[in-house]
Parts: sequence; C-alpha cells; structure tokens
Amino acid sequence: RKMTKQAQTALAAGTASAGRVERTPAPRQGAPAETEFRHNVLGSPLDPRYTFASFIEGPSNRVAFAAAKAVAESQSSAVRFNPLFLHATVGLGKTHLLQAIAAESLRHNPKSRVVYLTAEYFMWRFATAIRDNNALTLKEQLRDIDLLIIDDMQFLQGKSIQHEFCHLINMLLDSAKQVVVAADRPPSELESLEPRVRSRLNGGVALEMSAPDFAMRLGMLKLRLATAKIDDASLDISDEILDHVARTVTGSGRELEGAFNQLLFRQSFEPQITIDRIDEILGHIYRSGGPKRVRIEDI
Repeated sequence: RKMTKQAQTALAAGTASAGRVERTPAPRQGAPAETEFRHNVLGSPLDPRYTFASFIEGPSNRVAFAAAKAVAESQSSAVRFNPLFLHATVGLGKTHLLQAIAAESLRHNPKSRVVYLTAEYFMWRFATAIRDNNALTLKEQLRDIDLLIIDDMQFLQGKSIQHEFCHLINMLLDSAKQVVVAADRPPSELESLEPRVRSRLNGGVALEMSAPDFAMRLGMLKLRLATAKIDDASLDISDEILDHVARTVTGSGRELEGAFNQLLFRQSFEPQITIDRIDEILGHIYRSGGPKRVRIEDI
C-alpha cells in the first residue's frame, strides 16, 4: 500500500514545510480507512519508497533493522531501545530506516502522532517560532506526540536550540514516549552537541549500520530493476551485468543507486552494452572508494 505523494508531503497541525503551510485534504467519501493514518505525520515529508519491504536486510544492518521494526510495531521489547540511536556514514540506509519506522508505526496505529524531522528542519521550525513569538505553541504541539524521529543529528547547532531539544526528549522519555535519532557517528563523537544532550542520547541503545556486502548489493540492484520495470516493462539488464556491478561498486548504497541510474540511462541507447563498456562508464564510481565521513567542524 503506497502512500500518495500529496499525503506524504502534507504537514498537519500547522507545522510548515520550508516557507509555506500545507494541509492534507479530508479523505474522499468512501476512501479506505487505513489512508487516514497518512494525515498524522508531522514535520518533514516522507518518501513513499522508504518502507521496511524495500529495505535490504543483511549482516551489516540486521540488528538495526530488527530494532527499528520493534519500535515501529510497538513491541514490548521496544522499551529497551529508547532512545534508539542509529549511526552510519552517508548512504547506508539511515534515512530509509527512519522513514520506514514512521510509516509502519502509523500503519499499526493510525491514531498515533508521529513526528519525523531532520535536525535542520527542527532548527528552522524553532528559529521561525521564536521570531514569530510562537515558540510556546510549537512546544505544545511537540509535547503531544507519541513518536519522535530525528535525522542527521550531527547538524543540530546552537545552544538555545539544543536546550529546547534536550528539554523535549527529556519530557518525551519521561512520559514513556519513543525517540529515534540517527547521525553519521555515535553520540559520544558528536562534539558539537551539548554534553547533556550527548548524555541523554547515550542513555539508550546505539546501533551501527555498516557497508552492505555483495549479497546485499546484488539484492538492492535486483529490487531497483524490478521497481523500474513497473514503469517500463521493456527494461532488460542481464544478471551478469548486475552481478558485475554489485561486485565492483563496494561503497555506499547511494553509490550503487548512482551506478544503476547510469545503467538505465545508457541502456536506453546502448542495449547491447558490454562489461568493458560498463567499467568505462562507471569508472568514476569505482575510483571513489568508500564513503568519507564529514564532520561539522570540517566544513
């Protein structure tokens, strides 16, 4: 069951999307009841592609995947993962998993209030609320939620903003509400965060997601091809080519996605493309090596 793009990007309860307020229209008469859960997502828009079903599980992310599903399904074991902190370098599936948690949580409990935010969006919302003398209203909105999900925590900057964030997660955790956070490194290495924020995040479970192995990379490519064939049934990329790309592009999932998009583009006017030609086309990706961790202080 895919979420409509309009519903996914809508922001309920008066929260805004980078400059304007969008509200989800009322469900059509006779629309399936389960679509109502889409209207409870606050904050940053969700990508309908990011679900548990489309996430490739393997040795490098199995524990994180299991914890994410436990949180999304409100399993009794989820209390051990609060706050749940996922960390990995870029392109290894953190955002995919966070958005899958939001979508699945709402599917299981349509009336729950779920907030998915990037750290940058969180800062923008608070800065705007303070400027407009509306901070109290925003705090009340965030206080009345069941699940808070924050992405790219390494970008949370500013003493006053961090103070508000710490107050928010303290209140949620003390009220037995779930908090999930992701960043490009573990909490103890987030030097830009206030010590009390790091301390609170360290009080939960931190799980690392590492680079996918060959089987996972091949699975990602096959899933991507199957998805592309929904729009164009004539697409035909051989197993030999997919196998070669999976063995050669060994960095992040994002690099693998880029390699596949290159294949799709070339295949449209080079239908008999060879392995040698693929190596020539994807050479810049092969040479890029593993993903580089970029810290705030390096920018």
